[in-house]
This record gives sequence, structure tokens and C-alpha cells, in this order.
Amino acid sequence: MSTTFELKAELRGDLGKGASRRLRRGGKVPAILYGGGQDPNRYF
Repeated sequence: MSTTFELKAELRGDLGKGASRRLRRGGKVPAILYGGGQDPNRYF
């Protein structure tokens, strides 16, 4: 049995702890995406 997930993501320009806290307060989850044979993208 296969399970699939769909993620909605958008690039972000601000980095750092303060920017991550603002995203969390706004109901978003800061993330780093790995895999797919590409470099990690640290701007989500």
C-alpha cells in the first residue's frame, strides 16, 4: 500500500530565528526540504 503526501510550500526571503518565529506565529512551519537528488533548500 502506497501513501502519498502533498505539501504546499513557498520560498521565503527572511532567514534566522526571528523570521522563523514570525512564520510560526502566522500559522506556517519553517522547513528544509531534502531529497530528490538535489541540494537541500533552506528557504521554505
